[in-house]
Amino acid sequence: RGRLSRQTSSKYERSPVRTDYYSRYDYDDCNSEISSTSGWSTYDSKEKDKGYFYRPAPIKSNRSILMNAIEYVVFPGAVNKETRKTVLEEIDSLDCPHFLILFRDAKFQFRGLYAYYPDTDEVFKIYGTGPKQISKDMFESFYKYNSSGKKFTQVHTKALTVTIDAFIIKNSIWLGKRGTSRVRKPSVGH
Repeated sequence: RGRLSRQTSSKYERSPVRTDYYSRYDYDDCNSEISSTSGWSTYDSKEKDKGYFYRPAPIKSNRSILMNAIEYVVFPGAVNKETRKTVLEEIDSLDCPHFLILFRDAKFQFRGLYAYYPDTDEVFKIYGTGPKQISKDMFESFYKYNSSGKKFTQVHTKALTVTIDAFIIKNSIWLGKRGTSRVRKPSVGH
């Protein structure tokens, strides 16, 4: 019981391949009345030249992912309602392919919302504090939002791509032109 005997397994053997169900349009041997050389086909080459069958790849947008991150991680709760509403309205109002969040440091303190244009590799500030434009040499680390875990995880890369959702800039930029070290003036009197 439970096993098929040789006699009953024969009905499960493969049957020979049937070729009578193929229509005359599935295979073209160039000898039939209607062939590919006759000018008849499923689409005309003139339509192909017009670009009817070409569709550029859509640009991947992180709009919904970032809105989720802002609502549940960056500005959660009733305390942040007004700021969250303002940032979400900024995202809704712009027709931008990709958005980025600027954090102050690895504690994920929100500083700004940026628009990223992958085709030109430009990053512009939309809302918040921080530089008006970010250049390649300003980045310190990159983060991706994990929507199932509701957290940001660091991505170990050196270049900005469309898979990035947040970033941190170098600390020296926050300190301004002064640099990282502060020199005290010596006191004149004791």
